[in-house]
Amino acid sequence: MSDCLLTRVVGPVAELTLNRPGRRNALSADLIGQLTEALRACDASANVRVVLLTGTPPAFCAGLDLHDVLATPTDLPAFDTRPLLALYETLATLGEPTIAVVNGPATAGGAALALACDIVIAGRSAQFGFPGIRQGLAPAIVIPLLLRAAGPCRAAYMLLTGELLSAAQAAAWGLVAEVVDDDRLADRALEMAELIAGHPADAARRMKVSLARFAEVLGAPGAACRAECERMMLSPSARESLARLLGTNESGAADPTAK
Repeated sequence: MSDCLLTRVVGPVAELTLNRPGRRNALSADLIGQLTEALRACDASANVRVVLLTGTPPAFCAGLDLHDVLATPTDLPAFDTRPLLALYETLATLGEPTIAVVNGPATAGGAALALACDIVIAGRSAQFGFPGIRQGLAPAIVIPLLLRAAGPCRAAYMLLTGELLSAAQAAAWGLVAEVVDDDRLADRALEMAELIAGHPADAARRMKVSLARFAEVLGAPGAACRAECERMMLSPSARESLARLLGTNESGAADPTAK
């Protein structure tokens, strides 16, 4: 097994760290599988009370690994997002409170990963955005989570423009609960985790159930939209755009997943 996910449990707090810094912690099939299993292990543990999710610098998570997307056979019209959907659902419905510790750019599926957590705390240098439309990608899987956090108008802005928000703007739009100085982020996240872990565990679980019940969108799509969230269409122009980006990256330019 690769070391693309680092797991550390200290007392009642589990810290899960995405660890593919060379790809800005982009979600490969291996990382999606390991993170899903790690979350399930936390849920089954009698000791874990809070889960922190972060990334190895320089990013939180750049979303799906575009190399995996581009590797989709040309006779298939779409990329299979069912494993990613299972990850989001596992995270959104976890019994323990979850905190996304966003220590850098969180883009595309990486931004949605943060939004699947109960609380998002970000460093001042963090950014949030859904730039897939620039390459002709329109993944429906991110929409339920973004709608819940930002509402229809702001969600439409982010998805249709592909613009990135600063941490401060993301907080103003409801995507982030708290913004702190970068050098204070890890300590503040741990303080928050320990505060929550100090409350009765059964009360925290009941509160999460109630939050999910009253939320308009849990973070997983309704049955009518589920099929749309299980795939991401890949048009010929999208494949060409990705190939250009990845070709540029492989020749030494900036990693496209940073956009």
